[in-house]
Amino acid sequence: MKIKPTAIGISKDDPFKEDLLSRKESAEVLTEFVGNLNETFVLGIDSPWGTGKTIFLKMWLQHLQNQGYPCIYFNAWENDFSDSPLVSLIGELEIAIDALVLGEKQEAIAFKIYEKTKKTGAALLKSALPTAIKLATAGVFDLAAIKQVELVDLAEDIAKQQIDEYKTDKKTIVNFRKDLADLIKTISEKTKPEDRNPLIFIIDELDRCRPTYAVELLEKVKHLFSVEGLVFILAIDRQQLAESVRSLYGSGMDAEGYLRRFIDLEYRFPIPNIEDFINGQFARFGLNEILAAKVGQTHSDGQILRQVVPKLFSLFGLSLRTQEQCFTQLAVVLRTTQPNAFFYAHLVTFLICLRVVNRKLYSAYVKGDATPVEVIDYIQTIPGGRQLVDSEDGYILEAYLVNGIRDWKKRSEAIEAISNLANPPSPRKPEDPVVDKVKSDRAKQVNRHLGWVGQYSQDMIGYLSKKIELAQRFTTTTS
Repeated sequence: MKIKPTAIGISKDDPFKEDLLSRKESAEVLTEFVGNLNETFVLGIDSPWGTGKTIFLKMWLQHLQNQGYPCIYFNAWENDFSDSPLVSLIGELEIAIDALVLGEKQEAIAFKIYEKTKKTGAALLKSALPTAIKLATAGVFDLAAIKQVELVDLAEDIAKQQIDEYKTDKKTIVNFRKDLADLIKTISEKTKPEDRNPLIFIIDELDRCRPTYAVELLEKVKHLFSVEGLVFILAIDRQQLAESVRSLYGSGMDAEGYLRRFIDLEYRFPIPNIEDFINGQFARFGLNEILAAKVGQTHSDGQILRQVVPKLFSLFGLSLRTQEQCFTQLAVVLRTTQPNAFFYAHLVTFLICLRVVNRKLYSAYVKGDATPVEVIDYIQTIPGGRQLVDSEDGYILEAYLVNGIRDWKKRSEAIEAISNLANPPSPRKPEDPVVDKVKSDRAKQVNRHLGWVGQYSQDMIGYLSKKIELAQRFTTTTS
């Protein structure tokens, strides 16, 4: 059973060949931008989690390499286990020298300079240890047994040491930056200085890191790695990163102002074409073959699925990552359904989406504790929901929801109520209630579908909910 989608390939010759979000233009614009930078720069790619930042960065990385840019790709989240971002960043420089196609002489020089850079970086890491150890030792003393004059002397000694270390650190930072600048220049060197490209250091998944690691990494980038010829690209969800800052410095912290100190400029992707992305998912999950195998009347289920999925994903504002998770569940439902059996495209897609965005209402409806009217009312609270409800897809969906009522008596009563509203008796007396024409006309539309949507299964909801819950067991991410 194929549950996971096939991985998006990144061709060396055509990195954006499988780009489902039409972001090649963004890569070209950004390449032109970074290529004209002649100073240290930090560019943030700001997009919410689950919107395809990592795939874009890897495609852009290959595009940059094809254009002759020396590049480093660093997944901050995968290196979150390290206690020190500085160690991680310096370590990536060594990996980069190994990976970059440098001449033998150029590589030898680069490694020689790197050793100096590593040495000064190590000095920065060690400089705080003596004071930290002394302070920790002081903490276990029996304060009652120490004379006041000894405590004063201890505090004075620690203060003097901190001042000495401060002066040493300033010199070490200057030396580190100088060594780093020499290293960057060596890595980027070409025959003509005017043709030299900056070293592009891509940091991905920063917003998924521990707050302490994420903030410290930002501070190291700004304070230690600000050297000419080095351009940092940070993949961030700015809102999430701001929360990390507040968790460290307090809720009253001006997190936005704090982040502006580290990020020089931000870029946001244009709105993607969701239909193109969804069409790509049908292929990646192998659903085209499954739908092509459906026979007879059930073939229409596949056609409906292609039409209704983009509408519901857009209505509920699902992120690209959540859409992939929904496709995983659709794949399970389809692969556990016989080719000649209906899978109720409108209803199953809606229930999968509803489970994601409103688990409580989904569970209540499936158990019979919420009525179709309550579900339709909820849809209408969503921007664009009223338009869907008053469309052909909305009429069919409501007919499914009514026929899906698991208690046969309640189902019969709901069907009768819609039928009566669709065909109201004419008022005979002035005191007879006036029929709401809008509601009556809508009931007529729903009534048109009530018969055929209910003829194939007596318990559609029980049948589909079992498949959806089965699909949940195959998903590896929380939902």
